[in-house]
Amino acid sequence: MLALDAVNLGAGTWRLPARPRRLDALTHQALCGWLELRRVRWPATANPYLLVNQSTAGGLILVTRS
Repeated sequence: MLALDAVNLGAGTWRLPARPRRLDALTHQALCGWLELRRVRWPATANPYLLVNQSTAGGLILVTRS
């Protein structure tokens, strides 16, 4: 599974098990769109993985500290 912290949109890379790899323009655009949809659809999920669905989004609870 690919964790959210493996994606660096600013640098245009994602870190796979071996090393960082450049994202092509289409993949970068698709990831930006997916992450925006993910943020809107599941704003409070604490799921650390890139791919979230209705079944996995509620499995973890976001803990905020004041």
